[in-house]
Amino acid sequence: MLDDQHQRTISLIGHQNHQILTSSSVMIIGLGAVGGYALENMARIGVKNLIVVDFDTFEPSNLNRQILATHQTINHLKIEIAQKRILEINPDIKVTAISQKLTSNNLDFITSLK
Repeated sequence: MLDDQHQRTISLIGHQNHQILTSSSVMIIGLGAVGGYALENMARIGVKNLIVVDFDTFEPSNLNRQILATHQTINHLKIEIAQKRILEINPDIKVTAISQKLTSNNLDFITSLK
C-alpha cells in the first residue's frame, strides 16, 4: 500500500530522488501555520524520519490558519497532535517530538538530533 501511496510523488521526482527523501531526516521547528503544512507535506511525500519541535498548545485563534487545529485539538500540545496525525498518514514514520521552545540555550541539543 505504501508504494501506491507514494506513486505520484515517485512519478514526479523519480525513484532515486524519492529514495533520498525517504532516507532523510527533516526537522520542523514550530507547528503553526507554516510548520503544520510543511510537516504534513513531508509525511505525505515519504520522509521517514521527522523531528518536530514546538512548545505551544492550540488555541481557538489557530482554527482559521493552522492545518492541525480543530475544535478537538484546542488546549492540546501541538507536538502531540502532530505526532498522532503523522502516524495516521504513515505509521512507519519515526516521529521525534520535542516539547520545548527553541532558545540559544538548547539550540545545540535540538539541532544535533537526527
